[in-house]
Amino acid sequence: MSSNVCLSVACHNPTVWLNCVSSGALWDRFETCSSKYLADMGEPTISITPMLSYYSRFPNIVVSGAGTVIAVFSRPPGAGIFAKRSEDGGETWGALIDVSKISDADAGSWTMGGGVTVSEGSSTIFAFCERWFDSKAAPMGRSVYLSEDDGRTWRAAYPTFTNDTRNNPPDLHMNEHGIALQRGPHRGRLIRPTRSYAGQNYGNFQQHYTGTIMSDDGGASWRAGEPLRVYGVGEAAIVELSNGTLLYNTRRHWAPPEEGPPLRRWAASSHDGGETWSDVRLVPQLPDGPQNSPYGLMGGAYSIAPRPQLPDGPQNSPYGLMGGLTRLPLDGFDVLLFSNVDSCCARERGTIWVSLDGGLSWPIKRLVPTHAVEREEPQGEASFERLLIENPRHFGYSSLVAGRPGTQSEGWIYLLYEGPRMEVVRLNLAWVLFGGIPNVPFVDEDSGGMLLVD
Repeated sequence: MSSNVCLSVACHNPTVWLNCVSSGALWDRFETCSSKYLADMGEPTISITPMLSYYSRFPNIVVSGAGTVIAVFSRPPGAGIFAKRSEDGGETWGALIDVSKISDADAGSWTMGGGVTVSEGSSTIFAFCERWFDSKAAPMGRSVYLSEDDGRTWRAAYPTFTNDTRNNPPDLHMNEHGIALQRGPHRGRLIRPTRSYAGQNYGNFQQHYTGTIMSDDGGASWRAGEPLRVYGVGEAAIVELSNGTLLYNTRRHWAPPEEGPPLRRWAASSHDGGETWSDVRLVPQLPDGPQNSPYGLMGGAYSIAPRPQLPDGPQNSPYGLMGGLTRLPLDGFDVLLFSNVDSCCARERGTIWVSLDGGLSWPIKRLVPTHAVEREEPQGEASFERLLIENPRHFGYSSLVAGRPGTQSEGWIYLLYEGPRMEVVRLNLAWVLFGGIPNVPFVDEDSGGMLLVD
């Protein structure tokens, strides 16, 4: 396809845009798309910055209205919420900020609740924390923290929450960050994913479900939307498409046989600002955690018999993995990025998938580079977590966000993930399309369907 044809229609047709990518059209002539992601794509660029020198968990990464990149996470074991900020688009990072200021008496019982949400048109940011006394039980309490100065300082906030339509309070841990709606009658609404543990973290996945909470008064009150009409789901992400439709993407621990394997991601759509969800569906291209892993239910050491294969490998690990999801701010496009692992047997081989059609298909994937690191291990860390981080390629929970137009973050994509230490990966769209390592694992039929990794 010629560059002239690409220039005339690519900004309005994602299919043609993909063909332009394949044909090597001249990116410096895409100024009509009015975004640095295309007009100033430049050379493929990626950098990795550690947030801590030791293992930590539960990442969310957001970009404020001023373009400040804010990485939020927990420090083990259960010491609350911490953050770091970058005011120059991710070039440099400030000091560690204690968001929740958990007292020594309570240390060990509070952890990151996910759903960090930036209020549109202001410097207000919300972070959520939940109290856990037993990792096998459900959370026993929640707290909310508010920053009104672009993430520099934080204080406790006391919003109200309503129960969902099943009369259960929303459980907050653990989910991808929230969003502020940009379009339609609910413009400005804050919305974030939630879940219900049904009183138990492990062992009763068939009763777990997922949903949302939303605020139309700037975060003073949060009410629950209609839950998804499936069970066995939790740890979700939400993006708003260019037509105002909301796309929900979730981890799934369990599914009845008639709904297919629970080892791929599941999705749903909302056309009323998150009030209700429909078209709940399997996403066959996106894995949900390691495929063919011995991790199993409840962290046990057994495998389930192989199941029919889907495009990216065997389907016999039922546990899943929280993933990141973001939409690039391109007018007229619905370019989405998703992060998870593309691995047969462990939480490793972190990968970014790309959709050019709002999540209908995911034709591109790139392996995120990882490397061995020196790290410290804080006192009291659980032996299970110590075992996980012995793998220098470890890639656990992850969070994705795109930079904000008109700020130093524009044109960048940010990935915060649990590696041997918490790290921020900053990359551009050129790296995703052209510069990354093509991730094309293959299945060796002689291995009984095992997905081989390099």
